[in-house]
Amino acid sequence: MALGKKAKFPMGPFHLGTRLQVPVLFVYVMREPKRHYHLYARRVDVKYNDPQDLLEKYTENVQRVLKKYPLQWFNFYDFWEDGTFKKMLKFKNITILAFSLLLVLGAFDIFINVSGIAYLFIGFVWFVLITVGSFSMSWNFFTPAFTSQKVFSEKKVAITFDDGPHPEYTPQVLELLKKYNAKATFFCIGKNIEKHPEILKAIVENGHSIGNHSYSHASRFGFFGRKKIISEIEITDQLLEAVSGKKNKLFRPPYGVTNPSIASAVKQTNHKVIGWSIRPFDTVIKNPKTVLKSITKKVSPGAIVLLHDSHERIPYVLEHLLLFLENEGYQTVTIETLINKN
Repeated sequence: MALGKKAKFPMGPFHLGTRLQVPVLFVYVMREPKRHYHLYARRVDVKYNDPQDLLEKYTENVQRVLKKYPLQWFNFYDFWEDGTFKKMLKFKNITILAFSLLLVLGAFDIFINVSGIAYLFIGFVWFVLITVGSFSMSWNFFTPAFTSQKVFSEKKVAITFDDGPHPEYTPQVLELLKKYNAKATFFCIGKNIEKHPEILKAIVENGHSIGNHSYSHASRFGFFGRKKIISEIEITDQLLEAVSGKKNKLFRPPYGVTNPSIASAVKQTNHKVIGWSIRPFDTVIKNPKTVLKSITKKVSPGAIVLLHDSHERIPYVLEHLLLFLENEGYQTVTIETLINKN
């Protein structure tokens, strides 16, 4: 084959030059003892005169790397379950990886005609991960969030209520909690506190804990800028402190959405973001028995249950949940109890 002409190759058409050096990045994942995962990358300089020469030298180098670093069976389920994958899934890591891949594609584009689809695919995957990460607080994608006490051995769970205080349903919730000697945590909306401060006072007097759930709970809260988010948090904190007499440091973002602006805001206000491990979608699912079943099948020590004291189904769901927990030997506690278990 004459040099200087394009030749067909499995990776695409190469423009051949005299003894051209091609950097080949060989990447693989290997699991070592102690269940740690490491990413190894090896740069292999391959000199070639034609595509067949390149393929042979590439294969030879790959075999040498595999011999030195034997590839073990990779179990993705274990990789996900032990939290390693989630720890890697951070906004900063994903963005750096996507940018690096784009740079690598650009470098390879000098030697290979890389399709524009490859660039679009990387951008699409980055966008999907960013979107999913925004709604998945357990990933700690943008900011650390307390979603459960995973190492809790005692049979204790935390029931939390969002969107109150509500003039009709919050008092009913308080009565049920008192009846079953249960404690809970209420994440309150600032504008609702202004309307019903006496209900917030009753929550505190009954020994329950309270947290910040923003001032407006606006549907566009995830699109607010950092200054606006800080303002909402601080106003609601002032309302909480005026009733409880204590400074609040718990914050649950509306809809469980996080992003760089929210992460920056809670870092400045020094709040601990609280999520959940059980979300039954009680405001969406109209059948209370379905809601109850979705909770009971997931209950485990250290779990955090998300409910809302703002709809007519909550008394039924709560009472039957408390009966279930009582029969199973569980104790309901506040978020602070789970956090300060040690």
